[in-house]
Formats: sequence, C-alpha cells, structure tokens
Amino acid sequence: MKLSSVDIVKFGQLRDLKILDLHPKLTVIFGDNESGKTSLMEFIRSGMFEAGRKGNRYPAAQDDDRGHLKFQMDDGSPLVLQRRKNKIENQNGGPIPADIFNSMDL
Repeated sequence: MKLSSVDIVKFGQLRDLKILDLHPKLTVIFGDNESGKTSLMEFIRSGMFEAGRKGNRYPAAQDDDRGHLKFQMDDGSPLVLQRRKNKIENQNGGPIPADIFNSMDL
C-alpha cells in the first residue's frame, strides 16, 4: 500500500492544500519555518495511525478539520480515507479493514 495523494481542506494553518501524484518511492517536503511542514506530517500520521496516538496533538483538533488521503493498495485498487475532525472513515462508507496498514511500505 502506498500513499498517492493528500487533499487537505483545513487542518491547523493549512487550507486548500492538494498534493497529487506522490512519487511511489520518495517524496521530499521542504519549506521555511512555520510554513506547515509539521502540520502536513501530522495530518498524514493522524489519518493513518489515529488509534495509536496518545497525548497532545499538534495542531489541536478543530470542528472544521477535514481532508482526504488516497492510497493505492498492493492489488492496484484505490482506498480513500476521509477525515472530519478526529474521525477517519472510508470515503465510500465501507469499513476500514483492521489489518490494512500491516502491508504499508515504510
């Protein structure tokens, strides 16, 4: 499974950010201090590993936080996870398989 795109409507200071067609092997994110690199990383991390996170989150969750993470599964099928505030769900309404992230390329 590989992350193929990120679409953030609102998360922390980030607004209307679309990163499409991430390279399947390596993507580098760089920018000035306070430009949103950590917020982007946290959006991705919290969307993929929400259940395992403990303690304070950065940025703090807001009622209007939302966006999507699109993955390409090993069999070539797409999976789109949608985030609304702290809730992560399958965009198509189906369940998120419990073992889905076991096959992730790290």
